[in-house]
Amino acid sequence: MSASEQFDPPVHPPEMASFDAIENSKKGRTMARPVIPREQQRSHQVRFRLTSAEWRRMTELATEAGLSVPLFMRQAALDGKVVIRRSVGCDAQTFLELRRIGVNLNQLTRAYHITGEIPSQLWSLCQQIESILLANMER
Repeated sequence: MSASEQFDPPVHPPEMASFDAIENSKKGRTMARPVIPREQQRSHQVRFRLTSAEWRRMTELATEAGLSVPLFMRQAALDGKVVIRRSVGCDAQTFLELRRIGVNLNQLTRAYHITGEIPSQLWSLCQQIESILLANMER
């Protein structure tokens, strides 16, 4: 027997792959994914058909809820309700404007900590922030 033949790993058929994983876990080696207890494994499938409009709506609702479509559908079926998290977003222009104001506010705060005096621009900056936030809340 040559040296290369001695070190070739044994080749197992695909059906033995799970056997190897079990043997490795018995030897204290960890698997890539955690083992889920049998009672928590999802082994049953529910299949039903949707129209294109229904599918789009289901996908939109799942996205709004911050969930995958299967998780959204599971929650809707089992709990009878799904909590949709609505985030208050803003457009890019508003975001940039608030960012610039935030930088100015940070500079004014630093000036206050150094001098102990409230800068005169602080009040106008606070009014700008308030008007932008109120405008976005009305949308």
